[in-house]
Amino acid sequence: MLPKRLLALILFAALAVMPPCALRAQWVQTNGPYGGFIYCLTVNGTNLYAGTDSGIFLSTNNGDNWRSLSKPSNDGINALAVSGARLFALTGDGLFFTTDSGESWTKPSDSILKSVTPTCFCVNGTTLFMGDGSYSFNQNAGVFRSTDNGDTWTAAGAGLQNHEIHAFATIGTNLYVGTSGGICLSTDNGANWKQIDNASPYQDMTISLAVSGNELFAGTPDFGVLRSTDSGAHWTIINTGLTDSVASSLVVIGKNLFAVTHYGHGVYLSTDDGASWKAVNEGFTYTYITPLAIDGINLFAGTEFSGVWRRPLSDFGLSSVAQTPVAKSDLRSFPNPFSQSTTISFTQEASGYADISIVNLLGVEVAHLFSGEVGVGEHSFPWSKPPGLPDGMYECLVRMNGRVETLPVVLMP
Repeated sequence: MLPKRLLALILFAALAVMPPCALRAQWVQTNGPYGGFIYCLTVNGTNLYAGTDSGIFLSTNNGDNWRSLSKPSNDGINALAVSGARLFALTGDGLFFTTDSGESWTKPSDSILKSVTPTCFCVNGTTLFMGDGSYSFNQNAGVFRSTDNGDTWTAAGAGLQNHEIHAFATIGTNLYVGTSGGICLSTDNGANWKQIDNASPYQDMTISLAVSGNELFAGTPDFGVLRSTDSGAHWTIINTGLTDSVASSLVVIGKNLFAVTHYGHGVYLSTDDGASWKAVNEGFTYTYITPLAIDGINLFAGTEFSGVWRRPLSDFGLSSVAQTPVAKSDLRSFPNPFSQSTTISFTQEASGYADISIVNLLGVEVAHLFSGEVGVGEHSFPWSKPPGLPDGMYECLVRMNGRVETLPVVLMP
């Protein structure tokens, strides 16, 4: 048996020759919320919300601390979403929203929602969409739409009857839903729907959707991950490297796609549009993963009974090229104030991954300008006023290489 002093020297020497990334590049368990099944994760600015079978939890410091919000109902939380000043909670007991950070909750009195079991949510500009999972009980089942931030709702599921709705995605004016019977498309803001995978050999229940540019990705229980590059007309299976064929959660950042598979196989990453996958589970002690979420700096993973885990995007090479953020004095917009359009510009001294968005003063994203790699030099991103967006103060957020810079922009009449 080696003496303790000699053993310590051997361990120290081994650690000394290990690459630094081997010590840092792993998942880290946050400080909660423990003891429950985490159904959903939602990021809004610096707020990270976790919906569980025992209520809603909030962290404002990347999971270092969590606090419990008041419970909207005794049912589990199926999904969370933010629109304007409202946080929406979708539960087995219906839809609720709060305007006071979860101190109290309101259930819309609209009778059309009486027998709806909401499953998923989509904020598309000033219009909200909600998916229904109670098709066997509600003749209006499918999708519901609100244009007054959730106070009143109308049925918007023409063509979706007898379908459970599991996921939403948007590409331009195209609105997609993943259903219990495949993928459907609306080109008229949800007024009418048509199934777009009728001719596909992969027609199947779709439980997750994600978008990268003009590419649409679908997670299914039988075929794994599918990709379409032509608005859903044709699909390709992209499962090389995945352990099983159930893709329950998909998130995209630039050209990088993360997927969660069932049966405790953890998280997978593709850096080539899904052509190949590799497991990225270093550090996990529990790999029964449920949802994923990205805040521009970290990737978060919810689990069945082991809380929320966190891993920097730099671990995946998404922000490790340069460590110097965009200088505040260099980030600029012209004209500012503006009435119709402005251009966000900055000069970058080193290449790296950038994410550029516009948020209101509540931290709610109102426009997403760019996600992807940028090179050395000048970069400009135009922003035109979206229809219906109120005048006032907004902020441009540039997330790059693990840092965030902000620039006030003023929209005038």
